[in-house]
Amino acid sequence: MSWMKGLSLVLAVSVAACVVVDGDGATTGSSKASSGSGNNQSSSDASSGSGGALACDGNNCVCADNGDCDLTCAPGPDCDMQCGAGADCTVDCNANTTCDVECSSSAACAVDCAGSDCDVTCPAAGCTVTNCNFGNGCEVLCGLAGLPTINGTTVTCP
Repeated sequence: MSWMKGLSLVLAVSVAACVVVDGDGATTGSSKASSGSGNNQSSSDASSGSGGALACDGNNCVCADNGDCDLTCAPGPDCDMQCGAGADCTVDCNANTTCDVECSSSAACAVDCAGSDCDVTCPAAGCTVTNCNFGNGCEVLCGLAGLPTINGTTVTCP
């Protein structure tokens, strides 16, 4: 559990600085990641693209405020995305064991759980979570307090 507290601290600091600092002090940061040959969008050596800044350390990513970000998680046990305030954020969990997305202050958020155990904190409106088995491995909260609308495996915040 201490790794989770450490991750929370890194994410909080990273949101302010738009840089993720990993355990050995190395930093990564760049604009929107691309999925070039052999590299996944969550690679720590992300390359420039259009849109906002996406900083990743493995599958732990932070998107800058007011910068739109897209992320396809690399295969692995966990994927975490902290979306920036005022941004449009799109996340493909890519069947990771867990996929946690914090986009409560985003302008819009779209998450494809794709078989992952998902926890998504959405804005009050403008959020869609697909391939979600709500209540059984998928939890969605709208606006830090509201409940979503559920239609099969698609969950939306009105």
